[in-house]
Amino acid sequence: MYTSLDRIDIVTERDDGRPLYVLTDHRTTAEMEEELDLSIVLALSRVLTVRRHAESADKAGDIRTACMERPPDALGHAIASAGSEVEVGDELVQYDDSGDPYALLDQAMARLAARTAAEEGIALDPDGLRAYERHAHAFAYDRDEDEIGWFTTLVRVAAVAGEVLRDVLHGHWGPDTQDFSFLAYTFVDGEGRLTNVLGRCERLLLHGPEQGPSVLLHVVADQEVEAGPLLPNLKRHDYGGLDRI
Repeated sequence: MYTSLDRIDIVTERDDGRPLYVLTDHRTTAEMEEELDLSIVLALSRVLTVRRHAESADKAGDIRTACMERPPDALGHAIASAGSEVEVGDELVQYDDSGDPYALLDQAMARLAARTAAEEGIALDPDGLRAYERHAHAFAYDRDEDEIGWFTTLVRVAAVAGEVLRDVLHGHWGPDTQDFSFLAYTFVDGEGRLTNVLGRCERLLLHGPEQGPSVLLHVVADQEVEAGPLLPNLKRHDYGGLDRI
């Protein structure tokens, strides 16, 4: 299926020396179709993050998603809209590349959240999010042993958290313009503020529910408070947002 969402499978060059970043997908068409929304989220995560990496490193190039079998039209459209070629076997397959990949991501995340909630028997509300956090951590995969399971769990939790936050922040999934997230997207509220949901999902899997995205609901509540205690927020010396603090 996939390796890491935050790594590139192969880096090579075209004949003219332009970088070519290759992502691979070894699933069958039926396997892609079976979990289509998850497939769209994972594919967009990979392509958009590779694009961000290439641009930030001043090594802009072409991106190719190499598949064992032809992706369903909706998946191929999402991949192409994010700026990646689609290769099946040794042939490039053309898909409609129009549309906003972040809008497609937002829609797929909403559908993934609904499916996850139905499968887990939870409501898309704060209590349902907390229950799913406990479940996800209790049965969490080890990233070193099963990256597919680890990233699948992470994006499912993020999808559920995003729908709960959407209800209170009136926001959507969009581009991470401040490099908060380890992937190229984050949750953007109705006023354009960024909330690093994915970072909290990563903490959940590593450290437990008390570090999960439901903590962000307290942050939302605190926005209505005029004053409060001064709290330190420690960052690494190379944190990219220092100039915006």
